[in-house]
Order: sequence, then C-alpha cells, then structure tokens
Amino acid sequence: MKPAAPAPALKVDATASTRKIAGKAYVAVTAVNRSAVPVRIDVVTAYGKKAFAEVRPGQTVSAIVNSTRATIPAGTATVTATATVDGTKTTSTVEAPYNAQN
Repeated sequence: MKPAAPAPALKVDATASTRKIAGKAYVAVTAVNRSAVPVRIDVVTAYGKKAFAEVRPGQTVSAIVNSTRATIPAGTATVTATATVDGTKTTSTVEAPYNAQN
C-alpha cells in the first residue's frame, strides 16, 4: 500500500506595523494568501485577534487592532492560515514583527 501524499503546504505572507490614531496605539496587520486554495486566516496580537473565514488565493486581508493604550512596546503578530486539502486539515503560521509606538 502506497503512503498518502502529504497535504500541500499553505503559504501566507504577513506584515505588521503600528500607528497612532486619536492618541491610541494600533497594530495594523496585512496578510496575503499565497496558497492555491482558499484559507481561513487568524490574526493574533497581544491586544486582540481577528478571523477571516475564507480568503481566496491571492487575496489580501487587513486587521487593525486597538491597543487602548497611548504607547505600546515592539511585538509580534501571529498569522495562521488553515484549510482542508484533500480531506486533510493543514495549517501554516507566520510571525510579523512590529515596532514600538510612542
């Protein structure tokens, strides 16, 4: 019996930055689905999270998270892509660093 082929790897690119709006620091995260299949994208920061249920191949999504603080230290946003490919749940995670906002 031939072993099952591994599910194709999911590919997602992500960047994160900070900005100040009305005296509050925000973390802005952008993710691009570089996979050949639609994926669910979850964005998690120290200040909150956002989920995108179905992101098409090539599609870009953005999450802006309010820290509710005037300043924040540098940190990392975690972006996870999940899809079921040929009956197998596949996940890929990338980290997007961001600078402090003073």
